[in-house]
Amino acid sequence: EPLTFIDVTRINALIQRAQNAFESRDLELAHELLSGLGSESYIHSDIPRLRRQVDQAVRARNIRQLLENARRYFEAEEYQLALPRIAEVLQLEPGNTDALTLKAEIESTRTAQQAAQWMSLAHQHLGMHVTSETLCFASPFDR
Repeated sequence: EPLTFIDVTRINALIQRAQNAFESRDLELAHELLSGLGSESYIHSDIPRLRRQVDQAVRARNIRQLLENARRYFEAEEYQLALPRIAEVLQLEPGNTDALTLKAEIESTRTAQQAAQWMSLAHQHLGMHVTSETLCFASPFDR
């Protein structure tokens, strides 16, 4: 098999472009440039470090977006839409305190709402019985 020539100048230029993209928060470009290096990544010690930085930044951005969406749904009282976003965050980062706090707020709010609904239903039910009993007892006296 013929040996493949490794163009170190090209690799260094790609690394620099990826570094610049990362610093300017163009994470997609940085990721694509680093992915293009593929098997050549063993040649330069900066590639694995930069790849880790890009991956961590992408992960942090995804978590931030999921939490923002979950908060927006929570504020709109769309808890069934918020909870899956929180679950995604917790899958990516199990100890994420923002996600755990928001999840606890949602569960607390839902519990309070359910309790209020049950109390309202109980009051309605009691009101109906009192009205029926009052009518039964009142009718002989009204005659």
